[in-house]
Amino acid sequence: MNNGREARIFVHDRADGRLLWSVVVCEIKIDPNLEEDVQWRFISQMKLVGDTVEVTVGRNERYRVFLTTRKVEKIAAAIGVDGGLPPQANSA
Repeated sequence: MNNGREARIFVHDRADGRLLWSVVVCEIKIDPNLEEDVQWRFISQMKLVGDTVEVTVGRNERYRVFLTTRKVEKIAAAIGVDGGLPPQANSA
């Protein structure tokens, strides 16, 4: 059990439903100085694109999972809580 600290996808056999494999898309780092539940992020969208699955976590953090290798690649950064850019982007 990951206590909501992982965004993981599971791939099942279509015929019998058995689990074929799973992969962690991203780990959610919890800041102990903040309430934990406000830091949780969940998979909000998955989209099959060729031999990959594009996974959106939270509001706009996007990843690509390559189905043949199970490699995970980050393709877009998360936006800030207020809907703006992440904090490091605002400080430029």
